[in-house]
Amino acid sequence: MDKSAQNGRSMVEMLGVLAIVGVLSVGGIAGYTKAMAKHRVNQTLDQLALFTTNIRIMYGAKNASEAMNVENIIKFNLASPEMIREDRKSLRNPYNGDILVEATANKEGFVITYGGIDQAGCIAIATADWAGTASSGLVEMKIGSGGGRNFPEISFLNNNVYNWKNKNIPISVEDAGKACSSIENAISWEYNWMAY
Repeated sequence: MDKSAQNGRSMVEMLGVLAIVGVLSVGGIAGYTKAMAKHRVNQTLDQLALFTTNIRIMYGAKNASEAMNVENIIKFNLASPEMIREDRKSLRNPYNGDILVEATANKEGFVITYGGIDQAGCIAIATADWAGTASSGLVEMKIGSGGGRNFPEISFLNNNVYNWKNKNIPISVEDAGKACSSIENAISWEYNWMAY
């Protein structure tokens, strides 16, 4: 009687191992995706807070807003290095959308607009605690669409304007869900130079 020694694993054992690896991989990828989305929201909020402070310090003096433009913001290092695009002529946010900065028409404040934000990110950012009161200097938020690589033109609708005067900041999740309905969303924050 000839007994040959069996070495290795059977096909059933190998398929079982592959099934387990597949299930673990899917769970890991889902967890990673969720963690990255939360990281982008947190990075956006941190970046905006620092950016707003830098702009206030640099341009807070009367009539200094005349020189407020992206070129000077980059020149005076008001934007962190990860915000500056490779061409050193424009700014980007953690969603790789555009950042626009301008003085308000009455020169009493400034507006920062972040474009190209996905729907989940837009809702999370819009419903964030914006210092709880108007004392932060935040006057108004607008939610619109665009500002990304696919839809570069930013547009805002009148019904997606939120401000302290109307007492609709912070924005409710329901309102943010309705306003953040585009594939690429834009959020605009208007600040007064002096917190009131």
